[in-house]
Amino acid sequence: MSDNLQKHRWSFFKAGGVYQVKIESGSDIENIGSLDKKLWAALSCPTSGLFFDQKTLDFVDANKDGRIMRDELVQACEWVSPLLKNTDRLLDGSSVMKLSEINDATDEGKALLDSAKQALSNLGKPSADEISVDDFADTTKIFANVPFNGDGIITEEAAAGDAPVAAVIADIVKAYGGKTDRSGKQGADAELVEKFYAALSDYAAWGDSPKQNKDIMFLGDNTADAYAAYAAVKDKIDDYFTRAQIIAFDPTVKDSVNPSAETFGAILAKDVSDASADLKALPAARIGSVSTLKVDGDVNPAWRDALAAFHKKTMEPLLGPGGDLNLEGWNKIKAAVAPYEAWTGAKPSDGIAQIDLARSAEILKGDEKGRLLELIAKDESMRPKAENILKVEQLVRYHKNLYELVANFASFQSFYREGENAIFQYGNLYIDKRMCGLCIKVNDPAKHAQMSPLSYGYLLYCTCKRAGEPDLNIAALVSSGDSDSLIVGRNGVFYDRLGRDWDATVTKIVENPIGISQAFWSPYKRIVKVISEQFAKYTTNADSDVVNKLQTGISAAATPPAAGAAPKKIDVGTVAALGVAFAGITAAFAAIMSFFKGMGPWLPLGILGIILAISLPSMIMAAMKLRIRNLAPLLDANGWAINGRSNVNIVFGSHLTQVGHLPLNAKRDRQDPYVHKRTGLKLGTAVVVAVAVAVGALWYFNKLSFIGLEAPSWSYVMKDKAKEEKAKNAAEAKGEAAPPPKAAAPAK
Repeated sequence: MSDNLQKHRWSFFKAGGVYQVKIESGSDIENIGSLDKKLWAALSCPTSGLFFDQKTLDFVDANKDGRIMRDELVQACEWVSPLLKNTDRLLDGSSVMKLSEINDATDEGKALLDSAKQALSNLGKPSADEISVDDFADTTKIFANVPFNGDGIITEEAAAGDAPVAAVIADIVKAYGGKTDRSGKQGADAELVEKFYAALSDYAAWGDSPKQNKDIMFLGDNTADAYAAYAAVKDKIDDYFTRAQIIAFDPTVKDSVNPSAETFGAILAKDVSDASADLKALPAARIGSVSTLKVDGDVNPAWRDALAAFHKKTMEPLLGPGGDLNLEGWNKIKAAVAPYEAWTGAKPSDGIAQIDLARSAEILKGDEKGRLLELIAKDESMRPKAENILKVEQLVRYHKNLYELVANFASFQSFYREGENAIFQYGNLYIDKRMCGLCIKVNDPAKHAQMSPLSYGYLLYCTCKRAGEPDLNIAALVSSGDSDSLIVGRNGVFYDRLGRDWDATVTKIVENPIGISQAFWSPYKRIVKVISEQFAKYTTNADSDVVNKLQTGISAAATPPAAGAAPKKIDVGTVAALGVAFAGITAAFAAIMSFFKGMGPWLPLGILGIILAISLPSMIMAAMKLRIRNLAPLLDANGWAINGRSNVNIVFGSHLTQVGHLPLNAKRDRQDPYVHKRTGLKLGTAVVVAVAVAVGALWYFNKLSFIGLEAPSWSYVMKDKAKEEKAKNAAEAKGEAAPPPKAAAPAK
C-alpha cells in the first residue's frame, strides 16, 4: 500500500469539518484501494433506501448480504479498470458505452467485447457500435431467440427438431409448472427431469395395481360408476344404521332419533324443494323398530335420486335384486368397495396425476430422457458465454454509475457539491414556506429516532402517501427559518427525485436549534408563551369565579338574611397584604428607574446589555450545537458505517433548507383590503410617545427631582449648577465672596 500511495497523488477538499478525498479522475478510481481506510467517509452502506440504480448495487454486493462493504467497492473498481481503455470515461456517467471503449488487449476484455456484439445481434442490432443500459432493461429479450443460453434449462424451442422430446418437455411443464428460462419461457432442468421420471414410474406402478389385485375392480368396467354412487350415499346410510342401533339399544328414544313435528314445521314454513339443505340434513328414511332401509321405498325426497342410483349401480350388482338393505348387506357392500377405495386414496396427489396413465406408459417405454439430458448438457456448455453477456451488463452499469457510488462512499463530495444530490437524499419536502433538501428514506422511524438526536439537527419525521404506492417514511432536516408553526400533524408535500408528489404528514419532531436568529428570539417567545398561557388560565378562572359568584348572589338574594346577622367587616389582613404588594411593586419600579438614572449617557448600552443577557445564553448554546450538527448519526441510524464527521454548519444548513422569498423584480401591491383598522392603536402609540417625550424633557430640565429623578450630569441645568459650585469653592478658597447665583430666565 505504501508503494501505491507514493505512486498516486490524492487530492482532498475540506467539507463537513474534515478533509475528504476528491475523486476527479479515472486514476483515482483505479487506485481507490490504496486509499487509507481511515480516510474513507463511509466503510459500508445498505443496498436499500438509496436513490440509486438497484442492479448496480446488486452487482457490487458480491456476497448478496444486502450491504456494500468497502472491500466490495474496491473489488468493483479493480475489476472494471482494466476492462476500459480510458477510465476517465467513468466520470462522464454515460448510460451509453462505445464498443471501442472496451479494452480487448486482455482475454476477459476480448471475451466481453464478443459477448457485447452477440447481445446486440440477439437484439436485432448486429451492426451497432455502442451498447447501453436500456439494452439490458429486459434481459429476456436478449435470450428470447437463443435456444441454448447457459442456464441449464431447456424449453420446447430447444428441442424443435425432436418432436417426442418437445412433447415430454410440455408434459413436464404441465405436471410441475416448469422452471423459467432466461428467455422468459418455461422449461425443465436436469433436476426436474429426474423428478418427473421418478414420479412417472411410481404413477405407472399405481396404475398397474388393479391388474395385480383383482379385488380392486370389484365390478369390472362398472367399478368406477358403482363406487361414485356408493360414495354419494355412504355417510347418509351409515347415519341411518347408527340411529337404528340406538333405537334397538333403547326404544324409548325413538321419537328423539327421528325428526320431530316441530322440525318439519320449521322446514315447511319456508319454500322447500327436494334440494333443500334443511331437508338433506334429515335421515335417509324414517327409522322404526326394524333396522332395514327400503332403498326403493319411502325415503327422504332429498336423497331419493342418489339412493336410486346406488340401488341400481352398486347394491343390486353386489347383493342381487331387492330393495331392502339391512346392516349385514351394507357391511358386505363396504367390504367389497374397500380395496378400490384404498387404491383411489393412494393416487399421487402432485401434478403427475395430470398425465394420462396411457401417456405415462408411453413415455416410460421411450428413450426421450437420455436426449433431454443431452440437450441440458449442451445448454450448460454455453454458460460461460451467457454469463459474459451478463458481465457486459455489469460493465455497462458500472460505466454509468460506479463513479457516483464512489463519490458517495469514499467521500461525500456529491453531498457537499453545489447542484448535486447524494444517493441518500431521497427528495425535497415543502412545508411552512420552506424547502428541506436533506430528506432521508427511513424504514423504521421509531428505531431511527433513537440515534438521530445525536445529529443535533431539527428533524421532521413524515409519513408520505401516494395513490398506488406503499407508504414512504422520511426524516427531513430543517436548518433555516423558525419552528413556530412546525407541529406534529402539520401537512406538506414531498417531491421524490423522480418528481412525483406525495402527501406528507409530520408524525414526530426531534427538536434542536435551527439557527442563531431563532435562538435570539426563542427566550422572548417562551416568555410570551408562558404569559399567554398564564393569562388564559387566569381569565378562565376569573370567568368561572364571576359565574360562581353570580350564581351565589342570586341564591343569596332569594334567601332572606338571618335575624341579627352582623354585616361583614373588611379583613384587616387583606388590606395589609395589598399594602405590602403595592409597596413591593413601587420599590421594584424605583429600583429600575434608579438603575436607568445612574447609567446616564450609557443608557442605550444598558438596554443592549439586558437584551444580550436574555438572548446570549440561548444563542451561545445554539451556536455550540449548530457547530457540531452532524450528518453521521442520521446515516448510521439508517444502517451506514460512517467513518468520521460530516458536519452541517450554519452556512451549509441555509443551503439545505431554503426559505421562500419574493423575487427581487416582483411587483408588490402593499394595500391589504382586509387588514384591521389601527386608528386606535396609532392614537395610543402617539399618546405614549408624547408622554415619553414630556417625561424625558422634564427629567432633562431637572423638574422631576422631587420624586428622586434628577437631571443627568450632562444636561445644561446640571452643568450650570456644577459651574456655580466650582466658582463658589474657588472663591471660598481665596477668601472672597461667592459670586451671586445666575438669575433664572424670566417666565414667558
